[in-house]
Amino acid sequence: MARTEIPVTTLNGAVAGVPNTTPVALDAVNNNVISNYSPTMWLELTCTVAGPVTVTFVTPGDVQGRAISDDTASLSTIGSVRRFGPFDSDVYGPSLQINGPATVTAAAYQTVQPS
Repeated sequence: MARTEIPVTTLNGAVAGVPNTTPVALDAVNNNVISNYSPTMWLELTCTVAGPVTVTFVTPGDVQGRAISDDTASLSTIGSVRRFGPFDSDVYGPSLQINGPATVTAAAYQTVQPS
């Protein structure tokens, strides 16, 4: 099965603001992805159970033929929120792959790329 896409909300400086982002539960079966993320993107993860729970950011890259270890993040208690990013495409590839339990919700944000 294909990974489940996490939508990204762009903060663009509009005076009216942007609509609220509804966090989505991680897909524990198919896992998740954020395709073509920008260097200004960050991810907000929220734990919805008594933890700890672990989320993995897949690092498909390598350095001189040696695999880069996946990054893991822990959330400890109900309602705990952690923010992660920015993510380097040299390390995480062109799409950010995220593995974690459905007891974690995710919301992704990015700012408009500077011109």
